[in-house]
Formats: sequence, C-alpha cells, structure tokens
Amino acid sequence: MKPELDRFRPQFSSAQVCAVAGIDTDTLKNWVSREKPRVVFLSGAERKKIGGRTTIEYSFARVMQITITAELVRLGLPPRRAALLAGSFTDLEDGPLPGRPDRGRCELFKTGKTLMVALVGNDCAQIVNFRDGMAWSELENSVGFDFLSAVILDLTKIDSRVRAALAKSD
Repeated sequence: MKPELDRFRPQFSSAQVCAVAGIDTDTLKNWVSREKPRVVFLSGAERKKIGGRTTIEYSFARVMQITITAELVRLGLPPRRAALLAGSFTDLEDGPLPGRPDRGRCELFKTGKTLMVALVGNDCAQIVNFRDGMAWSELENSVGFDFLSAVILDLTKIDSRVRAALAKSD
C-alpha cells in the first residue's frame, strides 16, 4: 500500500492537471494567469523561478481545486465563483464545532461521504459529512438552513477519481 499522499507538496505537471480535470491547456493557462479575480489559488511553493522562466508544479490540493472548479464550470457556474466554492474544500478547514466532525484542508471526513453543498447565489459552500441512512432533512440541518436550490458534489468520488488518475500518470 502506498503511503498517504502529501496534499500540499508540489509534484504534478500541467499536463497531469489537464488530464485529471478534463480541461485543455489553454483553459488552465487562462485560469492560472488571472490575477483579479484569481481562479487558481497557487501557493508560493507551487511557482518556481528557473532562470527567467516561472514553472508551476501543482500540489494534490491544487489539482483538487482545479478539478472541482472545472466540474462546477461544466454545470454552468462562472470560473471565479466555481473557484471560490472549490476553495471551501481545498483551502478551508472545519474546526471542532458542536455536532460537527473536524476536517482539515483538502481532507475528506473520516466516515461517510464528503459532499459540497453550494447554495445558489452564495460564494461559499458548506462541506457536509453525509452518513449512510442520513435523511434529506438532516442534510439541510448540516448546511444550517432550509434551501430551495443548490449544487451538490460528491467530493469523495472526485477525490477517488483524481487519486486514480494521478496514480496512472506517474
């Protein structure tokens, strides 16, 4: 069994990111080069200066952010909003709150499914621990209020798909 993947170590190429996220290189270049509003939240460690050129190696967390962003864009959201929603999973963590399990940045909940619930008109998504047998009303309670419409992504499946694709491309 492979050791746990370091989620924040730069190690993946643009070609790997494009293949995993299902986007072309022009789209990735556009998203990376946008400063305002930023779409790809690169860390300083992911950008490397070599002579007069800057190269980028992406961390697993950034590959996830780009993949989630691409999925949300395919569902019709604009790239900036999709990126902010994806960042709710990859760049924010859930601390200890009553009745809510801890979750680190770009980390799945330890049990059940990890879902992203993005409410229409809101730039921040709720990351929800959806357990077997959980009722819809419990999902609404996990989000914090009753909602009429939302985009829901199964981050557990996206994480598995990304890991499998990256393992094949090594």
